[in-house]
Amino acid sequence: MTVRRHFEFWFIAGLALLPTGCGGNPAVPSAPAPPNRLATPAETQGAKVAAAPPPRPVASSPASTAKKEVSSLPDGVDPRDAFKVAAAGPTFDVLAIGTVLPEDQVTVVAAVSSGDLNQYQVATPGGAGRTAGAPAPGFTLPSGFQAVRAAGYSSAGLPLRIIDEKAGAEMVLIPAGVSYLGTDIGPENARPRVPVLLDSYYMDVTEVTLAEYDRYSTDLRDLKRPRPQEPLNAGALPAFPALGISWSTANAFAKWAGKDLPSEAEFEKAARGPDGFRAPWGNGRALWPDGRKPESISQVAAYRSDLSPYGVFDLAGNAREWCSDWYSEEGHREARASGSGTIKNWPGPRKATTTSHRVVKGGAEDWSAWTRAGANMADRPADVGFRCVLRVALPGEPPAARANGFRPPATSN
Repeated sequence: MTVRRHFEFWFIAGLALLPTGCGGNPAVPSAPAPPNRLATPAETQGAKVAAAPPPRPVASSPASTAKKEVSSLPDGVDPRDAFKVAAAGPTFDVLAIGTVLPEDQVTVVAAVSSGDLNQYQVATPGGAGRTAGAPAPGFTLPSGFQAVRAAGYSSAGLPLRIIDEKAGAEMVLIPAGVSYLGTDIGPENARPRVPVLLDSYYMDVTEVTLAEYDRYSTDLRDLKRPRPQEPLNAGALPAFPALGISWSTANAFAKWAGKDLPSEAEFEKAARGPDGFRAPWGNGRALWPDGRKPESISQVAAYRSDLSPYGVFDLAGNAREWCSDWYSEEGHREARASGSGTIKNWPGPRKATTTSHRVVKGGAEDWSAWTRAGANMADRPADVGFRCVLRVALPGEPPAARANGFRPPATSN
């Protein structure tokens, strides 16, 4: 990066968002950050950075001139969360303590300064992490879906972004690979942590909006079919999530659009990334520009911070969301008992703890993505919305619906 004006200072990484500019994926998955430490920007970009020693004076990079250095950190701050930064405009080159890594670059979204230390909410610049691939020979999307060619292709040849033409929703690729479901340190109903191998799928970038739901309602009217439930927040701005929709109606919307409701494992992978972060932005605390609370409902994608490693918005906050799984208090233990090691395409437990209850995700008090609850599929919780997924298979692979082992959702227990 060409830099005309430089200054240097220390900052504490409050949030480190993974590459999301074009729905790309982390270049090299790194080991999950310890649960009690913030994931550093270098770690979340897959950079190979050794654990930093305690703070000490650091030599400037050749391209910058030091103007301020801090020799100590406040009590309780992990030195591995401190970085030296050379800045030029809004984009910073992040230099791990004692190591010059000009390829690690972040853009500041919001900042909180206190004395000589600064805490930033950051994201990688647009395009970072984008995979330079080409369309896979013989691969075609299902009818009604179009690739966003400008977004590029994964190394496997799948488009990184697609458009659902019926609903008008943009979807992002969640590539095949291992991720984590649940936790060993959180709520009892989310234990234990289970490694899960999922095939590739696409997920809606945002929750289904009132505008998208209106397209569904209008289409059914034009087909002279019964109109669906009206969202409980009908009349709000079109970019708000459609709320107060029963599980069965949400599932019917998904089928109309040629998609499915996500499994709990798919929801968590999209939120936590391949490294199994606690929240979409990493293992640190949430930093919002206002007083956002778990129960706050806003227009979709209103909070840049609530963006997952794959480029999916609002998987921690905004509406809670329906998943396809039956809700069982013992669901994760059932997953662990279903096989040794990594579980492939876990579709959820065989039955619900309470009749007709499905999994609802999101809305945790601490924003943790492993938080789960159950709700009766016939009910219409006022804070619950939904989003959809599209499962795909490369040429030569079994059809995704069969390969994933997903059972057709039942309408009763």
